[in-house]
Amino acid sequence: MTTASEELWLSDEQLSALSDEQRAEYLRLMQYRSALASPLGFAKYDDPTFPTHLPVLQLMDRYLVAAAEGRIQRLMLFLPPRTAKSELGIKKLVPWYLMRYPDRGVLISAYGATLARDHSHAARALVAEHPEFGITLDPTSKALDRWQLANSPGFVVATGVGGAIVGRGYSLAIIDDPVKGADDAYSARQRDRIDNWYTGTLSHRFQAARDGTPWSVVMIMTRWHEDDLAGRILSREGEFHPEFNPDGWTVVSVPAICKDPLTDLLGRKEGEPLQRIVDVSPERATREYAMELKTAGSRVFSALFQQSPTAEEGTFFKREHIHEFWTDLGVGDRQLYRLDDGRVASVDSARVFQTVDLAASLREHADFTVVGTWAVLEFPEGGSDRPALLLLDVRRARVEGPDHEDFVLSAHRQHNAQYTGIDTGSFGLTLIQMLQRKGVPIIPLENDGDKQARAITASVRMKAGDIFFRRDAPWRDDWDAELLSFPLSAHDDQVDVLSYAARELWEKGRLRARSPQAPDTPVTRHRAWVRSLLAGRDAPQAHPTLGKW
Repeated sequence: MTTASEELWLSDEQLSALSDEQRAEYLRLMQYRSALASPLGFAKYDDPTFPTHLPVLQLMDRYLVAAAEGRIQRLMLFLPPRTAKSELGIKKLVPWYLMRYPDRGVLISAYGATLARDHSHAARALVAEHPEFGITLDPTSKALDRWQLANSPGFVVATGVGGAIVGRGYSLAIIDDPVKGADDAYSARQRDRIDNWYTGTLSHRFQAARDGTPWSVVMIMTRWHEDDLAGRILSREGEFHPEFNPDGWTVVSVPAICKDPLTDLLGRKEGEPLQRIVDVSPERATREYAMELKTAGSRVFSALFQQSPTAEEGTFFKREHIHEFWTDLGVGDRQLYRLDDGRVASVDSARVFQTVDLAASLREHADFTVVGTWAVLEFPEGGSDRPALLLLDVRRARVEGPDHEDFVLSAHRQHNAQYTGIDTGSFGLTLIQMLQRKGVPIIPLENDGDKQARAITASVRMKAGDIFFRRDAPWRDDWDAELLSFPLSAHDDQVDVLSYAARELWEKGRLRARSPQAPDTPVTRHRAWVRSLLAGRDAPQAHPTLGKW
């Protein structure tokens, strides 16, 4: 089967047989066909200097065509800054889309109405510049954020994220960088606002084309936060799988520096940098990215440039500082805690306590109520004054206020904790009073300072190798992920229980063992008598065993 382009193709012999006028008309027709083939083809037609040779733009182009043709209905493109993603994904895509499908509606959205209007203006200008493709602007449609084609039902509407959406349904919706910057990305309120706009407003405006082609939505962005709009949508709807999740999202993620050659969509080697718009050598590109990393810091670089809001090695808490323990059987089937630094202690020697961080909502994105159960071990026989803090268990669930008491009490009874510490913020004081009336050993935990300040002690002690997490526990994946992404994590309730536990041991000193009383023997009585003499205190006239001196 031959394509339309192949049918139009002429050999050199056939081309030479044409008149000059016929040859010019043929070449012009081939240019039109190439321009209509894809957004990148149109970009080259419109601007011969456009960097169509860049592999990242060629990759992006293939997915945009699939979305326009309805073969991909939900598409996410995660790309670093300065890769011409908005230039190709909006300013070139929209006029190309209307040239191909002049009966369809397009929505352009961005973090602000001004940016969305600028994108719309650029696309509108290109439509006006190229009437040779058979579409023109409606002369009565002059607004930059809402315009119509002449003699065709196609139209474009531009709006800022969070703004009202008017008009008919849209066959193609484009969301370009829904987050303006770090301040919005790190604000839970702003993330809620953006997500509510998507679920409550935009998602109800999708409409299949007149010929039955499914609608498509394209999200083009850099990742600021793991709980950003893309993160929330993926947590709800998941990634596309032809069998198990056909309604999921196709995710195209291109890091600035290749992390894994086996999964890199551009076929790069490990450590190979992305070729950007300006042609530079790989060595220079690597140096530029190294400067970006130095300037922005690992946390921001991981999010914006590597499309990984959670730095793999961690930011506030480092993966290399995570230590583990496990239980084992010793002589006589005595249960032991074995630490990965080689220390061993009896389970019976541990002092167990709990820390609790409360939340009170069942909403999908609400924080969790968390009970962390901890054990403190000391090793005086080894000459070490360093206690070890072990995380035995984590209970984590979305719990409404009236159910806090049962949730915390059952965890306390399960582990027979020496005491349970509860965060005094929000609902804490009420719960503390209720449990104390029942005779449960409860202490208040001071909710002072910001979360990062509270977590400093835990971070320092993890680095020193004093905190250990249970190996192979079912809650470890969520626990480690939250710690390594802090303070960018979607939730930080587990970090709070860790922070409280570290402060209990190393700042409050509640869990340190008191020095045991020396046994009453002739030797110890002699040593006490000598210490009294050396200290100049009034010592007994008689030696405790030898009598009068």
